[in-house]
Amino acid sequence: MQAQINPYMKEQTIHIQKFKVYMWVVSFLRNYKLLFALLLLSGGLVSSVVLIIPKFIQHVIDVIVPSRDTNQLLLLIGGLVPFIIIVLIATAAQNMLRRNIQEKASRDLQLDIFQYFRKLGFPFFEKNAVGETLSMFQTEVQAVQRIYRQYLPYLIQKVTLLAISSVILVSMNLKLSLLIIPCFLSYYLVGPFFEKRQNRYAKEGIRHQTIFNRRIYDSLSALLELRVHRAEAWDLGRLTAKHDESRQAWLTELLYALLRGTARRFTINFGALFLFLYGASVVKAGEMSVGEFVAFLFYYFIVMADLTHVITAATEQRMLMIQAEKLYRFVHQTPDVTESMNPVLLSTIRGELKFQDVSFGYSGDRSIVREISLHIHAGERIALVGTSGGGKTTLLKLMDASMIRSVEQSKWTEFPFRHFHSSNCAAPSVMYFRKRTCSDLV
Repeated sequence: MQAQINPYMKEQTIHIQKFKVYMWVVSFLRNYKLLFALLLLSGGLVSSVVLIIPKFIQHVIDVIVPSRDTNQLLLLIGGLVPFIIIVLIATAAQNMLRRNIQEKASRDLQLDIFQYFRKLGFPFFEKNAVGETLSMFQTEVQAVQRIYRQYLPYLIQKVTLLAISSVILVSMNLKLSLLIIPCFLSYYLVGPFFEKRQNRYAKEGIRHQTIFNRRIYDSLSALLELRVHRAEAWDLGRLTAKHDESRQAWLTELLYALLRGTARRFTINFGALFLFLYGASVVKAGEMSVGEFVAFLFYYFIVMADLTHVITAATEQRMLMIQAEKLYRFVHQTPDVTESMNPVLLSTIRGELKFQDVSFGYSGDRSIVREISLHIHAGERIALVGTSGGGKTTLLKLMDASMIRSVEQSKWTEFPFRHFHSSNCAAPSVMYFRKRTCSDLV
């Protein structure tokens, strides 16, 4: 009997996996902790000024307007000028730090991916299309860049501002603050439906975009052949059809995102209407002044706007994590050929290349090269001649470091290739062999 999978345990496993992916993405920021702290500090300065403005308006309405004290009004306006300068400087610093962190963290991420490409070697490219691999840098890496530049610092800043604003609201009037809760929860009557649809079409859009990028690479690679066979129109039609599929998925995702935002804005304005109706009675009862109620409304819109931005940013970041998860799976896959536990590291490599009864295939059930024996001395010139599909290219690829070490019967001098350190396998002597043979065949 097949064991039943607990849905709760399955969901928990998915959440744990997503958390691992997110922590892996964030780990590339560990070398830039100071820059990230300065980014959060500059964002905190901007948020602090935003929280001061409602209190400024409250003082104007409750104190300055009744007393008609224009001098005090001018004094307050003059006092706001330094805060405005602080906001401008902090915003400029924010933009500069955000760009700097994004570029450095993305550079480290791309370097890590390139190094893993070398670790995977030829076997990976034999199994995966080059266009799809290049698409990884155009879509997945750019998605992670957006997390560094926009979503991660933005979420931290907005969550902090939201917490402070909520405390101010509760301290001003508890009854009015409690009215916000049902207005906020009313969004979840329809909101999750739009979010699920948006998530679905986001995944479809990523899949179509990856296929489209691969088609672009294939079209460019085969440009000469397409011209020879007069197939440009056919290829353009195929490429356009795939682009239309990608665009349609993106437009549908955008539609559900707009519907989700519309539903949230409706609940915010609906809550503001309730606050006006109930707030009028609170002001008449003398529980709040007019200026205090106006300041409360400002804080309400700040809280609801920040809450909307946090949820929207978290949702959009979750969409980007779908692409980041693809990178995570890539750098955590096991190479077909791994480094020896005790590799042989030689300062120079001299001697001969020897294959003895070598068989190799890209799948387990079919061998391209069957029981090939070679013995090539240094300086020799050779020619590989055979029919198409006979294994000439495969044999040359077997001389590459990443594939030759998977063949038990391959040797350079007295050492088997699988015992070599990867730096030895990429030594100039190997390139010398290629130049003295492959170039002579052209």
